[in-house]
Amino acid sequence: MRWIPSLTHEEIAVVEQYYQEHKAELDDEDRRIREYRDEQIRLQRIRFPQFEGTHEERMARLRELLAKRRQEKNGEGTPG
Repeated sequence: MRWIPSLTHEEIAVVEQYYQEHKAELDDEDRRIREYRDEQIRLQRIRFPQFEGTHEERMARLRELLAKRRQEKNGEGTPG
């Protein structure tokens, strides 16, 4: 009731009964979802590694990257 206060006690009892009757398959599905999420986070961290340094250093680096991308988008710094 704390998580979904709109459910009645009877509705929660039905959900609990369903879970008990399908515990193995629901737990397995939950495990697969968590494994998939963890793998996606791992891949994201490989693709976009954390930059070490202080908050100010990280912000300065992001400003530099943003300025560089704006220049590339506007064609600045390219011949012709």
